[in-house]
Amino acid sequence: MSRIIFFIIIFAVIYFGWRAMRMRQIKLEEKIREMTVKKEEGRPVVKGENMVECAHCGTFVPEKDALRDGQNYYCCAQHKKQGPRGK
Repeated sequence: MSRIIFFIIIFAVIYFGWRAMRMRQIKLEEKIREMTVKKEEGRPVVKGENMVECAHCGTFVPEKDALRDGQNYYCCAQHKKQGPRGK
């Protein structure tokens, strides 16, 4: 009978020790998550631009800076003048 009580006590100590460690771990994860959210809230949101490929050299440039000729985009006036390069 005393052995059963001994093993029950050992089991209870292990269980409650594991539970206490798990609760600390959950609290730590919550703190880390809160800190991450606070950092992300402080950052400005940067929206990307639409990039297009130069029909002559293949360089990608922002659409607002590109020169358009019909359906083709060019990175500079010289490439626009030379026209699209055959691939």
